[in-house]
Amino acid sequence: MGPFDNVKNMMKMREEMNSYKKQLEEMRIKATSKKDYVKVTLDGEKSLKHIEFSDDAMKLSKDELAKHIKEVMKNASKELESWQKKNYKNSPVANMLQGK
Repeated sequence: MGPFDNVKNMMKMREEMNSYKKQLEEMRIKATSKKDYVKVTLDGEKSLKHIEFSDDAMKLSKDELAKHIKEVMKNASKELESWQKKNYKNSPVANMLQGK
């Protein structure tokens, strides 16, 4: 492998990373807690974009509401991780994200 091959590989990886970053910025992951108390929307970087509480959620104790928020955030994060594994399974981006 010559020096130009290394440059080509780096350029390809950079393009792939830019494409991946754009997908994450535009992505929206929606999740709902049990009993539909809490609905959230995250972007591909797990940043909260929207949160919504049902009327019934407002009747819950603070601890119960917190439990539902944690649940829905965990579900949304799992969905994002599943998407990442599916779409970037054997790519240099996935290897880099996994520390390989």
